[in-house]
Amino acid sequence: MPHNPTPSRVDLATVRQCSARSKRTGEPCRQPAMANGKCRFHGGKSTGAPRGNRNAWKHGGYSVEAQGHRQELRQLLREARQALDDMEEMQR
Repeated sequence: MPHNPTPSRVDLATVRQCSARSKRTGEPCRQPAMANGKCRFHGGKSTGAPRGNRNAWKHGGYSVEAQGHRQELRQLLREARQALDDMEEMQR
């Protein structure tokens, strides 16, 4: 019994080819392209995890909240350094 019950009816010679090229040989990929011009290997269907995907959450170091805290901390450090510089300038 054949494993492929529905053979492809598309002529692969006329289908648009993937636009990716090999780094090593410089030859183009020979796979048929999807709508974005790349094959399933080079420009896959996946657009990544949805925004706010809790399954992808690891530590929260890059969360909007953590980035905001780091930004505030950097601003406080800048102000503290400036205050110290001003105090040193006054003592001279």
